[in-house]
Amino acid sequence: MQDPLRHLLGRSLDDARIPWRESEQEIIDYRDRVAFAASVIRNHELRLWFERDWPTARRIQEFCPECLVMSVPTPALWIDRLDEPPPWRRRGRGGPRL
Repeated sequence: MQDPLRHLLGRSLDDARIPWRESEQEIIDYRDRVAFAASVIRNHELRLWFERDWPTARRIQEFCPECLVMSVPTPALWIDRLDEPPPWRRRGRGGPRL
């Protein structure tokens, strides 16, 4: 079978194969949301922080008492559908599209 890419590229992919090399080092940086928020609050001396997740916001408030951490309680997200776009921005309901 002929190489189909030879007609498109003018050469075969087998001609220009790059040998696989293993990486010599890898850096993996893992931070949970609470540690990340606490570091940003402390580094920038923030006085106000909004966190979408209520339990996470309570943990951030424990770590950073000098900052006011605001959030929306989980039942309010369920009942008032606060995690969805507002009605005037929802698509498919005849409203204007932005």
